[in-house]
Amino acid sequence: MKGRMTVLLTCCLAAACLCTVPPEILAWADAHGGTDLHPDEVMPVASKLVWSRAAEISQDLDFFEIGSGCERLTRTLTSAGRKGKAFDKRRHPSENLCKLPGLLWAAVCTLRMKASSLLAAAPGCNTWGAPAEYHMQRRHVSVFGNEAREDVREANLFAIHLGWLITLAFMRKVYILIEQPRGSAFFNFPAITSFMSISGANKLLTYMGAFGQVCQKPTWLLTTLPLHACAGLIRQQPRTLIAPGDVHHKSKNKRWWASGKKMKNTEEYTQEYCDAVEVALQHASPGL
Repeated sequence: MKGRMTVLLTCCLAAACLCTVPPEILAWADAHGGTDLHPDEVMPVASKLVWSRAAEISQDLDFFEIGSGCERLTRTLTSAGRKGKAFDKRRHPSENLCKLPGLLWAAVCTLRMKASSLLAAAPGCNTWGAPAEYHMQRRHVSVFGNEAREDVREANLFAIHLGWLITLAFMRKVYILIEQPRGSAFFNFPAITSFMSISGANKLLTYMGAFGQVCQKPTWLLTTLPLHACAGLIRQQPRTLIAPGDVHHKSKNKRWWASGKKMKNTEEYTQEYCDAVEVALQHASPGL
């Protein structure tokens, strides 16, 4: 456990040293309200600003990862010779999709993407997942949840802004890949269901335990990648035992971690999953 946490901390510290939102983007945002802008005004202002300079933006990115966490996927795609950007407010506060500087930068990165490149996103599931239902109330009350809570309001705004970005990317012939745990209500949110209707995206079930996670973690992948390219991303429920000596919580087959501190580690992708994403992109875009 200690060794795993050390690796995670090292990855996050390394990520924090990378460049974040460029100064010119911050200055551009500050001139139009910056971080003080009302949440309802952020997307309209960002849309107006980015389209005013869209013609000046060249397409030079092979991928863009939103919610990059430890950036294992970003490093994998970069190691394969691809150029891209990572984006996550945990690596720097300026990379907040709910604030004007962050959304503006994310929109610029989206416009920089080449045709047949990949926009991958892993929205935080803290307010969307089944374990948080008692407090978030997304299933039994409304998919918008308990909006008296600040974390729910922020998650809703993130979903709205992400819906805009992935729709913009899809219109520019960029592939989309969004990951969420099976119990998440994220794909029922209007901004995301609208994208699903427009794009005809496929919702595929896979198991992160089959990619080396410490629990089965059934996961939905919402993607516009061609189905033939996704073969390596779809894996069946695994039956392998967890590492010998580990004391695990009781679960259906008494083999997997079902909850607790170990589950926190599953927020980060395994190298095996990242390699599978790279292979899928190779099959979808052989000339990229």
